[in-house]
Amino acid sequence: LTTACLQSGLTTNSSFPYRDPVESGKVREADILVTLAFHWSPSGAVWVMRNVIECKSPGKPWVALMPTLTQLDPATALTPDDLVSLGDDHDVILPWLEQAWVEALASNAVPMASNLVTAHTKDDQLNNAMSALRQTLSAAYGLHAATGAGPAGVTMLTVPALVTSGELLSAHLDASGEPLVEDLDHVWVRVRHPIGVSSVYVHVMTEVYFVDRFVPALRGIQREGLRRSVRV
Repeated sequence: LTTACLQSGLTTNSSFPYRDPVESGKVREADILVTLAFHWSPSGAVWVMRNVIECKSPGKPWVALMPTLTQLDPATALTPDDLVSLGDDHDVILPWLEQAWVEALASNAVPMASNLVTAHTKDDQLNNAMSALRQTLSAAYGLHAATGAGPAGVTMLTVPALVTSGELLSAHLDASGEPLVEDLDHVWVRVRHPIGVSSVYVHVMTEVYFVDRFVPALRGIQREGLRRSVRV
């Protein structure tokens, strides 16, 4: 996955350390960090978009619990506060970034889940899917705590994503009330802040979606950012 990012010309680091905000002082390692940084013209403001990506290889499928079959309109369903876990609002940059993010990554519909669980038997109750979600957010907030929101004139955004090498499924009720399980390639799951009461969406996806859609989307955002600004 790191290779796919590098081959697309994205600034990519692997195995970067952070201090876990839940277990104070404990140093952990996150898997992949993809950074986009630009000088915004003509204002001269700087924005940095950091994508913190955790990669997992679960032994069993992950199941996204979907409230209904409905897929929400991203223009109204996802706001900058939902998509971006951290960062200071910037009146010029964020409206464009929100539009670019939704168009590139969400397409015309957003599969949204109320929870993510691990398929298991009666003898195996470990929900490593939720543990992976919490670890992804801890990495994002740990990185933010280490670097801060940035100096004046800098908008620092940290976006969490979670990639699974296993199966990703959706479970919901059909029109007759019967349970229906289907394949998914990506889904947005709302997760509570690891040390607070707020929550944000984490983008969960398969490896195929990561390579075929997520990485090209970041590359597209990078190209558009270059067109609008001077690269840092």
